[in-house]
Amino acid sequence: MPHSSPPKTLYLLDGHALVYRAFFAMISRPLTTSKGENTSAPFGLARFLIRILDDFRPDYIGVVFDAGDSYRTEVYPAYKATREKMPEELALSLQHCRDVVEGFRVPAIEVEGWEADDVIGTLAMQAAREGILTVIVSGDKDFYQLIDSRTHLLNPGRGGASGIEQAFVTPANAHERLGVAPKFVTDYLALIGDSSDNIPGVRGIGPKTAPGLIERFGHLESILEHMQDIEAKRVRSALEQYADDASMSKRLVTIRTDVPLKLDLDRLRREPPDRERLSALFVDLEFHTLARDFAPDAKADGDGSIADPEQQPSADASPGNEVSDSASCEVVVGTDQLPGIIAAVKRASAVGIRCVTSGAPLRTHLVGLGLAVDDQKSWYLSFAHVRSSTAVDEDGNPVLALDTMDSTADNLPPLASDEFAELRSLLEDPDLPKWSSDSKHDLHALAGSGVRLAGIGFDSSLASYCLDPGKRSHDLEFVVLDRLGRTVPTRADVCGTGRS
Repeated sequence: MPHSSPPKTLYLLDGHALVYRAFFAMISRPLTTSKGENTSAPFGLARFLIRILDDFRPDYIGVVFDAGDSYRTEVYPAYKATREKMPEELALSLQHCRDVVEGFRVPAIEVEGWEADDVIGTLAMQAAREGILTVIVSGDKDFYQLIDSRTHLLNPGRGGASGIEQAFVTPANAHERLGVAPKFVTDYLALIGDSSDNIPGVRGIGPKTAPGLIERFGHLESILEHMQDIEAKRVRSALEQYADDASMSKRLVTIRTDVPLKLDLDRLRREPPDRERLSALFVDLEFHTLARDFAPDAKADGDGSIADPEQQPSADASPGNEVSDSASCEVVVGTDQLPGIIAAVKRASAVGIRCVTSGAPLRTHLVGLGLAVDDQKSWYLSFAHVRSSTAVDEDGNPVLALDTMDSTADNLPPLASDEFAELRSLLEDPDLPKWSSDSKHDLHALAGSGVRLAGIGFDSSLASYCLDPGKRSHDLEFVVLDRLGRTVPTRADVCGTGRS
């Protein structure tokens, strides 16, 4: 018997709920820029979108934002009246959150006058008619009323002392959180109320009493019809006194599916992210790792994840900053290559240097030295690398280094040895300009090998600081990313994996 293909999936994210979640997840240690701007919400939202897109790869996706109260204040003017005002720092970051969503090419959906819950409910109902499985991404218990065979819920969870793990909610486990099946969720919420939305419910009936009433009588209407059959006087009196509040509360908590909006699957189709836009945004927000991951020229490993490019960098990605794509860096572990390197350095009008070290800042130990004579040719001299305790086999799978045939890393003799006398002389020559990304670090690193570095003609970190002292980082990686829109090869790119 042929197997039917799994249904296509539509992920609908509760925008404001996720923004609040990201903001308050870092409330004790907020993420801020060098200018003091709170960026916790856009950072958390970006990381969450990456996880959703990479882990679940939905066919369709959208982020839904509130744009009204769905006319609930006409039913109950005090609806949500007790909610605290949005923190100013969060309000100021909302545009950045929208910029993040747009950068990932995820449609932002909002309908004037309507709450996100009702927009999500309407789209989920329409998607079910198309045979599409909708996954609502939210921690809001109200959405439990929508769960059925075509509509599931992904609770993103939260960290902290009262942490909640991420969990999928389906018809099979939907009763576990509230104690009632999805078809009774509106009745349950109508009875217990919701203080966060200022929905009154029935005063005196809480989460322990409500499921028992529903199990015995069914929907709220049946409970009110049979309240004289309830033996517990306190419960019966509460229902008699607050019957109107209960009925009104059910209207308020019921997610509407009649929003004037048509499901547009072409618009919601998952697209590759706009890497150039995201990288520029992340640089501006000082999300340095994300900026590097999404740089247009970041390398892909072919697994299709959005943290790896689906688009190749264009030749003119950095107008006015032409940088060769054919540049190479040769790892040097044998002294037989030194004569050619020294000859090239002597011919150069300037030489770029970069020291790789280990140890404390003032007790650095030179691990490797990078040299570049132009934008086409550079070398990495390996002096003190050691093989990592983990390595990778030819298929990229991690293995213990002791399981590999070669347990030692190839290195050159120390820079202080006789073989490097001529190179040391060139490094100490004040007439040969040296270009560095951190001259202070390089001075300390080379001094430990007996080299008095001279002729420093340019320091990119100092230049970056002079141009913008307020930036949080002036490291070469971020200067290149900010100014040229490109990435600097990592140590693993140059040396390969399995070396540290």
